[in-house]
Amino acid sequence: MEHTAIISLGSNVKEKATILSNAIKLLDVNILSMTQPYIDPDDNNETAPYLNVVALIETAHSYESTRLRFKDIETQLGRDRSKEAVAIDIDIVVWNNEIVRTHDYNRPYFKRGLTNLPPIALP
Repeated sequence: MEHTAIISLGSNVKEKATILSNAIKLLDVNILSMTQPYIDPDDNNETAPYLNVVALIETAHSYESTRLRFKDIETQLGRDRSKEAVAIDIDIVVWNNEIVRTHDYNRPYFKRGLTNLPPIALP
């Protein structure tokens, strides 16, 4: 069974564009639609600004398997949860049309990405 999800990716380190690009290459999902990378000026984070991407994806894997894969990618690309700087953060926000991370779904950076998500081309 194919599952659909809307995910967010973000990075706030110096090499954020490169790390974000590498993370996207490692996702191992079918990307149906994706925003261009953007920095949201409305994000009132006290750390360096985040470069964000929102994507609509499709995968045959379960929610938990996909979530764990994303956490593995974070670790592989240098995510250290003990530091404020975030090399990469990958979150499943919507899974099969159900909001699974309400906090992220309601944040301005995600709403902006969701609004700017290009429509998918239907066959």
